[in-house]
Amino acid sequence: MDVHPTRDADFTPFSDLPIPEGRRERKEYLNELREAALAGQREGLSGEVRLLSDYTSLKGIGAKGNALQRKIWEALEDSLFKRVQEALSSDGNLTVPPVVVREGKIEFQLDGDEVPLPTRENIILDPTLVSDERLFSLQLAPEPTEERPPVPYALQHPEVLRDLKALLGNMHHFKGSRLRLFSLEPPPPSEDSSSDSHPHPLNGSLVFFRRHSGKQDRLPRKRVMAVYQDVYSAHRMTQNQGEGYGRETIALSGCIAEWGRFANALKECWKADTPEDVKEYFRHEAHQLALTAKQLVRGCSARHKREAKQAIDLLDGVRDALGRENVPGYLRRVSGSLKNLRRRVRDAEKIRPFNTTNRSLFEQRIGAAEKLLENFLRRVEESAPCITKHPMLKNIRSHDATVRKRAANNMMFRLGLREGDLRSIRIRPFRAGVELIRDQIRKIQGALEAGEVPEARCSLRQMQLVAKLLVAMATIEGMKQSNRADRKVPLQQHHDEVRVLLQTLQSRNLFQANLFSPGYGPLYRVLSTTVPQLTKVLSGLEAHLNPNFPEEKRRGMPERFRAFLDSIEIESALQEAREKMRLYPSVA
Repeated sequence: MDVHPTRDADFTPFSDLPIPEGRRERKEYLNELREAALAGQREGLSGEVRLLSDYTSLKGIGAKGNALQRKIWEALEDSLFKRVQEALSSDGNLTVPPVVVREGKIEFQLDGDEVPLPTRENIILDPTLVSDERLFSLQLAPEPTEERPPVPYALQHPEVLRDLKALLGNMHHFKGSRLRLFSLEPPPPSEDSSSDSHPHPLNGSLVFFRRHSGKQDRLPRKRVMAVYQDVYSAHRMTQNQGEGYGRETIALSGCIAEWGRFANALKECWKADTPEDVKEYFRHEAHQLALTAKQLVRGCSARHKREAKQAIDLLDGVRDALGRENVPGYLRRVSGSLKNLRRRVRDAEKIRPFNTTNRSLFEQRIGAAEKLLENFLRRVEESAPCITKHPMLKNIRSHDATVRKRAANNMMFRLGLREGDLRSIRIRPFRAGVELIRDQIRKIQGALEAGEVPEARCSLRQMQLVAKLLVAMATIEGMKQSNRADRKVPLQQHHDEVRVLLQTLQSRNLFQANLFSPGYGPLYRVLSTTVPQLTKVLSGLEAHLNPNFPEEKRRGMPERFRAFLDSIEIESALQEAREKMRLYPSVA
């Protein structure tokens, strides 16, 4: 994957000095790199620490220390500026806008009562909190290798923090998500760029902020930042999480109920004169329940499950750490474990409504985009023939500019083409294709105003091609949604979807076949290879739906079908075409 850094002269790149081998020396070395990266960012902030200043470090505010700092931070309105710092800034490097404290009342000196966006000049990112994986997902660093490097990328190249700030400061709130979701937008193109839309592949990716599951007793409450490449992968995340919380709640509730029953029975029945065979039963049951509980909390990150795990890991039958049979001590540990497991169930119950809301927001965007694109393709194919035979276009080049413009506007109306019709589609994986369509709409308008009807037909043909690929991509992504590894492949449903998609892709091409611009050649190749692939898959699905199909040949079908879906790369081809159209803006 390409790396897109914007180097700044005021950062000194990491030099290839030998890394100390000693554990203590290496730690000191990494701390020195961290402090150098932090110091480089502080230069843009106010040099003097006071209650009323330009953006300043929260650490130096107030004689009351942490109490006042916490009060100021909690008073700061929830915003992207605040959430980015809670995810990627350390406690000692939080920054706040100019603030005044009068008689215990906190007032932020903000223009228009608006919390600022994070920028290069007003936040300090901790390079140790910016993982190599996160930088890779944002296309700011190479893909991490399996062997973790001795020095994180952000410490080797502290200038990458400037690039990261530029990306984060241009995010847009995902409407309806209460600041949990943002659409990622890279910096705008430079002034000398010929394009009014920056075709960066990250356009329309989604960033999600959630509370850290650990204990929140520090300033600030920490957040986790996750990047999802497109709306479908974000939607799959909500599906997986929703089902995961459901499975977890069922498993934990079952464990809580059974363990509670056992504890009550043990408390009631374990006496000094209890027969040995009954005690042996309780020993065996206690051991089995401990094994079950250990499986449930294995590898967990949620706070209450971790705390339960600490007690559960010590359980082995009814014996204590000294090997003595200690039923009262065992019951106390069980009681504490059950309390934490119940808290985890309550936590999951609180999270699930937010997860459901996010899923609904994604489904709304997906549904709107798919229907707009489907109907756009239908309108183009139905109305395009009028551009070849409408009398208003006859000898259009012989008319003056005013007549041509009026004729062009009327023809655009008949074609059903308005640049703003698809403006609401800003998310990946649709965005690059929609930008191509909008480019072509502008070119059609300009070509008709210039009297260049063949050029307008060329753009219509290319627009049809892009729309077909977008519809195909939506259908394929929809099939991926219902083909996760833990689900049965709905063969009949996919058979019908592939059949309809093939009809769409094989619809008659508009105008002659050799109309295309240089940047569109790869898109024609994508279409020409996708159709036979889908035809082959359709035949395979029909065979599998036949009740007489040999059972041994059915094995591995789900895996093969998922591999096929993953093999179709449409979005990347659209992104490449978008970039090439900036280099070849005119029709060949």
